[in-house]
Amino acid sequence: MHEGAWPDLENGLCKNGSANVLTADIPSSQLANACAGNSALVYIEKYTSNAPKLTAFDQPAVQA
Repeated sequence: MHEGAWPDLENGLCKNGSANVLTADIPSSQLANACAGNSALVYIEKYTSNAPKLTAFDQPAVQA
């Protein structure tokens, strides 16, 4: 599975395919603070609807 995608969440679905939404954010140790082993048990099903609009790379709204 490709890693490194920007999360683009909508109703529990990541539209950009980020594996980070499937794995727990657990550090490897207090010293290293790297990510723990990337393993997860997930249930998947084929997405049969039209692909939602990808918004991960849209510029965020700026508030003055």
